[in-house]
Amino acid sequence: MTLKLGWFTTRGASSSKIYETVQNAIHSGELDAEISFVFSNRTAGIEKVTDDFFEKVKSDGISLITHSSIDFRKQKDGRRSKNGEPLPSWRNAYDLEIEKLISKYDFDIGVLAGYMLILTKSFVEKFPLINLHPALPDGPTGTWQEVIQELIISDAKKTGLMIHQAIAEVDLGPVLATCEFKLDSAAFYDAKQRVKENTNLDTSELFKLIREETVKRESPFVTVLLQEITQGRISIQDIVTQANTPSNKELPVDLTLQVEKWLAEN
Repeated sequence: MTLKLGWFTTRGASSSKIYETVQNAIHSGELDAEISFVFSNRTAGIEKVTDDFFEKVKSDGISLITHSSIDFRKQKDGRRSKNGEPLPSWRNAYDLEIEKLISKYDFDIGVLAGYMLILTKSFVEKFPLINLHPALPDGPTGTWQEVIQELIISDAKKTGLMIHQAIAEVDLGPVLATCEFKLDSAAFYDAKQRVKENTNLDTSELFKLIREETVKRESPFVTVLLQEITQGRISIQDIVTQANTPSNKELPVDLTLQVEKWLAEN
């Protein structure tokens, strides 16, 4: 049975590549799925990269739903969310509006691809949602910038990505799949030596190299994971139950070989 996806993103910048890879796999028959809708918490006219992504979605004939979280917050005279603090009250009201907007669309699972808001507990408990995080389960949490900085500071020997179920606790949901790559090649070694000369980590050669290697794996990783679901190796029920009582002892699955094969062939 065709897997129906809800797609959640914010800017559609780096995540547009993931979207296009999944769409290409659908069109080629490699992935038995369809995207029911794309939701963004941005609106058109703010940023060209976002506008371009919106135009791509519409040209693909996919329903585009936009609702500015910034405008909503200002209308409610709400404060910004802060790390480590409970979500402000306006966020519950905003997520309820998202529910209304997507309620007419049928989807089996929601894919959070570059969606920059933390979803409320009631929302993540209502819908099965998966999230891409640019680190391994025992790796750093936080934004991708914070992840890379921590990898550099800790002199990590490997890193990778994981896809986990979205739960109220950020980046702590049950992990469905991983893929990894080592940070010990000659290029990484040389960049590590030179990072000592650059006190600003996020402009260092090593920072850029880790980011590049991570990003190029994002699209095939998400696509291969969705293939695992459509082919029955990971079930929707696994995703629903893992958040409460981990039931599938074979999870997470290591998709490193499949991702590297994809990269070698494309």
